[in-house]
Amino acid sequence: MSGNFGPGMTLSFLSANIIDAAAAGGATAEQLTEIGAGTIGDWARFWQTRAAPPDSFATLQNLPQTAQARVAAGFELLARKPIGDR
Repeated sequence: MSGNFGPGMTLSFLSANIIDAAAAGGATAEQLTEIGAGTIGDWARFWQTRAAPPDSFATLQNLPQTAQARVAAGFELLARKPIGDR
């Protein structure tokens, strides 16, 4: 695997994009500083133990949907149940 696909590059890319999306979504300078001050350990503990979220969690969760969509993970499935037995 080339170095630009390693975990360090992925983390760097995602972190930079989260801060950019927060700025584009209207986060204040204070909120952007708070986002940048959080540690990967804070976020990992939240995910692993469902402990209290990091300080910037509410800021990120309350960004406009357009800003969240820039860095959101997952997908939306649009489907219909088949009619009858096939």
